[in-house]
Amino acid sequence: MIKREFEINDIACIAKNRRLKAHIDGSETNTKTISLKSGDKVKILDYYEVEKYGYSYEAEFKKDGTVYIIRKHLSQSDLKPKSQL
Repeated sequence: MIKREFEINDIACIAKNRRLKAHIDGSETNTKTISLKSGDKVKILDYYEVEKYGYSYEAEFKKDGTVYIIRKHLSQSDLKPKSQL
């Protein structure tokens, strides 16, 4: 099993450019596909163990006054610790 690298409330950075579906202001139904660039910062809200593959993370991304919640679309390989910038 892969070791979990991030805890709840940690700040992580996007490791590579990604386009992801995100929930606007935490809404269940209001979603939008957003582009995240390498180095963008996200706040880890929760994590889920995915058997044989490691962990998937729920994260918060803020841009232009809007809060986007990314649910279960970020794996450990998509993120890197803030200290590795």
